[in-house]
Amino acid sequence: MKRMLASNQIGQALNEERSTLNTEASLSKRPDLDDQLGALQTDASEQYPAYRRNHELLWRLLSKTYLWWREALQEQEYLDARYEQSGIRHHSDDGNRPNFNPLIRLVWNFQQIDQNERVTISQWNKALQAMHERFLEKPENFNHNPEGKLIALLQSQGGVSGLP
Repeated sequence: MKRMLASNQIGQALNEERSTLNTEASLSKRPDLDDQLGALQTDASEQYPAYRRNHELLWRLLSKTYLWWREALQEQEYLDARYEQSGIRHHSDDGNRPNFNPLIRLVWNFQQIDQNERVTISQWNKALQAMHERFLEKPENFNHNPEGKLIALLQSQGGVSGLP
């Protein structure tokens, strides 16, 4: 709720800037540029809260995916069978780090992936890796509200793209 409020405040600030721009003397000899800027600012103020909500939904889904993966690991061969059923070929985990790429492809139903999807999968893999590392550091911290704590981890890092 607080994040949504912040997004709405940003949208309101953009609208206030637009109002200020429209009430001040035009800095341009081309009023059409001012009109176009105003339209862009209106569009941006409407789009930004949706952008934030979409990121928050992604963080929630990544958190749920990680927790589901932990549960699915308890069923021997379950994930490998699901990957095979979905036609997802994958390499085994590289030592201590799980390979979340096939999990992402399974959950999001990525079949024939293009370069953009490869980049997305790689970024989401990093997010799941960060969740996994944090979980392994102190698993007892996740006894209560694990989903919320994983979401907070992503948020504190600036989201998926903010992860190292």
